[in-house]
Amino acid sequence: MALKIHPINLGNMQMDSSGLVMFRNPGEQVTIPVLGFLITGGEEPILVDTGSRNAQQYEEYGLTYEVTPQMTLEYHLAQHGLRMKDIRHIVHTHAHIDHVGMTDLFPMATTVGISRRELEFAASGLSLIHISEPTRQEAI
Repeated sequence: MALKIHPINLGNMQMDSSGLVMFRNPGEQVTIPVLGFLITGGEEPILVDTGSRNAQQYEEYGLTYEVTPQMTLEYHLAQHGLRMKDIRHIVHTHAHIDHVGMTDLFPMATTVGISRRELEFAASGLSLIHISEPTRQEAI
């Protein structure tokens, strides 16, 4: 059986356009979907990203976040006859709050994958700070 990738909208975030592409249309508010993906057709379903825990997380940053009943993780899984306990693997693209907020609601037996570098930043508390690699000149 072939794998099927199902995009799932886990919420809508409003933000300044320049937050998506630096210096692009500053002051212009845009609404972007927070996407995850459900992969079916393999031995076990795989979830890519789990969305945000709640809209209150965004208030601290001055952002508006909307989640309707049709944007919940439970709703999307139910559309495929699944529940959270049926997901055996979660893959996180990165550790921002709009991608990893619901991971702890899955059973402990669920395998969660994320890049080592993302995990290091998330665990260090530096995940909101951009740290660049030193240039060759700085390294000498």
